Amino acid sequence: MTDSYVAAGTLAHRVKRTSGLGFLLVGDAAGFIDPLTGDGLHRALVSSELAAEAIVRWLHGDAMALDDYDRHLRARFRSKDIVSWVLQGFLAQPALLDYAVRRLDSRRSQRRVLTLVLTDQVPASRGLDPRFLARLLAP
Repeated sequence: MTDSYVAAGTLAHRVKRTSGLGFLLVGDAAGFIDPLTGDGLHRALVSSELAAEAIVRWLHGDAMALDDYDRHLRARFRSKDIVSWVLQGFLAQPALLDYAVRRLDSRRSQRRVLTLVLTDQVPASRGLDPRFLARLLAP
């Protein structure tokens, strides 16, 4: 537990496409959202692996390889991105953030689940489960 915390402003950025004719974006260049963990290393490793597969397919004549990369990358991180946007919403509302932090401090099970979600050790959908959110935010 800490005595206090400070939240920075919005750190997120989005891109319309992660691939196109002659380019693939990986890591933070492909979009950055997570305000707490940074998530950059994990996303960089996953996106670079998907990019390498797409490049090999493209070089072998698969015209859909770059579009598939964009689709696969977005699908892979969709739930995590939603969790991150929810966290950004909490950061934008200090009273709500304070309420949630107090709940996390007193609710070990929910704190553990959120930690596992933020560190990509469990699917991000666990952090979006209405039962999890209700247990976390209930008075």
